[in-house]
Parts: sequence; structure tokens; C-alpha cells
Amino acid sequence: MLPAALLVLTVALTLGACDKAQEERRRVAAEYQKRLPEMVKRRIIAGPTEKTFEENQGVNVHLPIREEEFIALLKRLNLDYDDQGDTVIPQPHWKPDAINEFQIQHTYQIYGKIDREHQFREIYRAWIDKNGQVVYIENMFGYFGAP
Repeated sequence: MLPAALLVLTVALTLGACDKAQEERRRVAAEYQKRLPEMVKRRIIAGPTEKTFEENQGVNVHLPIREEEFIALLKRLNLDYDDQGDTVIPQPHWKPDAINEFQIQHTYQIYGKIDREHQFREIYRAWIDKNGQVVYIENMFGYFGAP
């Protein structure tokens, strides 16, 4: 009888853990749905469990902003960045319809702090239109280790 009791206990514990994980996913999704309209309005989007560029950097960015002003902000924040060029304009991950790819001139990839404990790095992408305005910023955090 003991092995059957252990099996029942194991199944019960597993189901309880699954229920808690599912409940946590629902909570995160509900919170994200509350945050998403404001992020869309501001055109600065983060993933469901992430802070936005503004939140992580402690700044307010009002898009569109001139490219020169944005680069000056990145320099004041001591953030490294790369001009990703104009050959291939990537679509946004979190809100694919946020940009008109025919109006985008190029993108920047921006590098924030590294969190070695959780094995990720803050990485953002900014889309610049043909008028030289940053029109959209999105998180694209880099994870460099298995969880």
C-alpha cells in the first residue's frame, strides 16, 4: 500500500504545483493586459515580465523624438548602442504592427545592464523613420544561459 500512497501524494503535489504555475501565468497575463494600452500609446513596449526602457533607465521619453536627441540621451545614460543599418529592418516582436516598415530608415540596438545572477542583459531596439525621428522602442532582452 505504501507505494500507491506515494504515487497519490506525488500526483497531488505535481498537480498543485501545476495549478500554482498556471495561476501565476494568468496573473502575469492579466497585469500585462492592464499595462499594454499605456505602452502602446507611448510606443515603448516591454514583454509581460519586463520593465520598459523608460522604467529601467529612469527616464521619460516622448516619442517621436529626434534621433540626435535620443543619441544624446543614450550617451548621458552611458548606454552602448549599435546602428543596425538599413539593409534589413526587423519587425517588432511584441507589437508587429507598431511600425510601417516602408517609413523606417534604420534601427539601433541599445545595450543596458547585465544581470549575471539571472543571466540576461537589457537590450532594446529603437526604430528611426525617414524623418530622423525615433518612433518606437521595444525590449529584446538577451538571455545567455539556461534557466
